[in-house]
Amino acid sequence: ALSTDLIDYISSNRVLFVHQANPCLVAPQQIPGDEIIYLGSWKYRASVYGPVQFLFSSLVHLMGRDSLIANLIGFKLTGLVFAIAVVWITKKWLKEQFPERQAYGIAVLAWNPLLLIEIVGNAHNDIIMAFLSLLGCYLFSKKRYKLSALALAFAVLAKMTALLILPLLGIWLIGKHRIKQSAEMAVTCILVTLLGIISLGSGFSGLM
Repeated sequence: ALSTDLIDYISSNRVLFVHQANPCLVAPQQIPGDEIIYLGSWKYRASVYGPVQFLFSSLVHLMGRDSLIANLIGFKLTGLVFAIAVVWITKKWLKEQFPERQAYGIAVLAWNPLLLIEIVGNAHNDIIMAFLSLLGCYLFSKKRYKLSALALAFAVLAKMTALLILPLLGIWLIGKHRIKQSAEMAVTCILVTLLGIISLGSGFSGLM
């Protein structure tokens, strides 16, 4: 791997599941006597990821437990699964909107070295946010606004940078005089995001 972020994901998991502390508040270095935790580069900082991210990473922890190798494989497999999901949605979208460009678009995405190295090789978890964001935008294009808002709220709860998408979609709807749909999306996003934040408890302060 070209990055130690993967070790930091494992460290945050261990803070939460092994040491029963809030990873959004407690930095790994605050946990004594855990050799795996001290391998990461960001051990001095609490996690910046949301509950959706921990939902998926918890599955890796359940599989890997105290095995570093099993955890590494688990996160790489997670990256691979979500990368395939991104390619699948992109294929579906291109087939509907630009069928003549489908093969080219899929080839550019699926064989992109950055995707293969950073997402599968280094197992960067941004792919979870990317998948949920893409799913939300696809549903938006199908005028399934509530489902779109739900997917985008989950993307925000994976990583806060997905917030950047929401105002753009809202402005587009308002420009098309679809005020009701814009309001419905806003309410759905806010409610789901708030529920996710509440699930973190006081750990939300660690995300900001």
